[in-house]
Amino acid sequence: MNRYFVGVDLGATSGRVILATLCGDGIALEVLHRFPNRLLALGGKFYWNIYSLYEEILHGLTLAGQRRIPVDSIGIDTWGVDMACVAADGTLAGLPRAYRDCSPARRYASIRSSRRRSSWIPVRGRSTACCCARRVSIPRFSRGW
Repeated sequence: MNRYFVGVDLGATSGRVILATLCGDGIALEVLHRFPNRLLALGGKFYWNIYSLYEEILHGLTLAGQRRIPVDSIGIDTWGVDMACVAADGTLAGLPRAYRDCSPARRYASIRSSRRRSSWIPVRGRSTACCCARRVSIPRFSRGW
């Protein structure tokens, strides 16, 4: 019996959604969707186009869902040095700055000094990430699934 896994890989300049099929004699990988990751340059700073990336990921997951196969798991690999602040209602408090921006340390320091530490919760395992809310809501992937 085959097992199916979907992987999402977000790189600095492109992303992809991959279907991995684990079968008796090995693993087969198929790129379902490949898309560009274009930084937004606004006011001399660089930001991830998070809304575009979200739509591209949904498109790739929809392509996987259209195959009507039982997906065992979905994994997402992203950048390890960026952060986004989320408001108390679960919305983004601003566009996430890209690690290719020249001032992430200064940005983090200024955000950190402007909020009470007790209101921060980590959004991933590294100490450079923060969330300026007490709760985080994760959106449901509903199209095609």
